[in-house]
Amino acid sequence: MSAAKGSWRLPAAAAMVIGAAALSGAALAALSGWPAPPFSGPALGFSEPHDRRAFDLLSGDQTPAALAGAEAEAKRALALSPYNNAARLRLMYIDAQRRGSLGPAGLQHLARSYDLVPLDYSVAAWRVGYALEHWSQLTPEVRAAVQNEALAFGRTDSRDANVRAVLGRIRNPEGRIAAALWLRTLTP
Repeated sequence: MSAAKGSWRLPAAAAMVIGAAALSGAALAALSGWPAPPFSGPALGFSEPHDRRAFDLLSGDQTPAALAGAEAEAKRALALSPYNNAARLRLMYIDAQRRGSLGPAGLQHLARSYDLVPLDYSVAAWRVGYALEHWSQLTPEVRAAVQNEALAFGRTDSRDANVRAVLGRIRNPEGRIAAALWLRTLTP
């Protein structure tokens, strides 16, 4: 393909990003309908009962009491297992549910999850998807980490960490642009 034929793509993508920036973070979060972080299971050891209770509390109606209970359980799980990314991501999710968008505390939890475990098989699909649904709120460093994880797991054919399927389901316009570019990179 010549450079002239493909030259429309960058301006078109930039126009879509500018248009998407007009949407509020809360509206995008409401559109996403993203579920709570997954339960990682018994491999977490001593933190597993707390992680299970936090997961169960977030699986039902997310009342203020349920969010407070899930937050307490996720913090207990992290105290016992600091590398428990599912618990850390629950804290991020709880912050976003309370605020209506991803706030500073939630962003800190997401960034820390990537600092501790940059490629986490147990939460990769969920973490990449949730990050893309909140793409405009992420720092450049977190965006780079999300891209790295998406491309790493997108190159595998795993049913458990099926990042390619997640990339095709993103609703956030800005996140959808990034996902489409990554899918294009992953397509042979």
